[in-house]
Amino acid sequence: MIRVATEDDFDTLISLGEVFCSELDNLPPNTTYVGEDVRSLLEGLTESPDGTILLYETDGRLRGMIGLILNPFFFDNSKIVASEYFFYVDEEARSAGIGSEIMEAGIEWAREHGASSMTMTSIAVNKPTNANEVFLKYGFKLFEQVYRASI
Repeated sequence: MIRVATEDDFDTLISLGEVFCSELDNLPPNTTYVGEDVRSLLEGLTESPDGTILLYETDGRLRGMIGLILNPFFFDNSKIVASEYFFYVDEEARSAGIGSEIMEAGIEWAREHGASSMTMTSIAVNKPTNANEVFLKYGFKLFEQVYRASI
């Protein structure tokens, strides 16, 4: 079942975020997971009329999540873009269609809130990911590439 996150979900979301962070092999040096910083982001998304966190829950367990925020498009402020903050499916639940259900709910939310486009990010990791397949399934096209350096 897809539902909107509430403050009661924050501790679980922070724990899921920590698992997600631990799966990443390419974080900048000396980067640590700061749960209180994540809590602040969650609060901002749930309190803003321009943000949302949608959850996939089954058997009382959160199995996936997407966080979105609405922004004006850089080149044309009359266009609204829904931008992803995070998109995550629990490792045990991957390849079960949960990512697709979360994506559909995210697209629906974005449309209902006036977005004409949506951006998703696929983090380059040292392990295979199904995220790109989900993005392509829903009509997303490679728009830009992001490069990062520790400085």
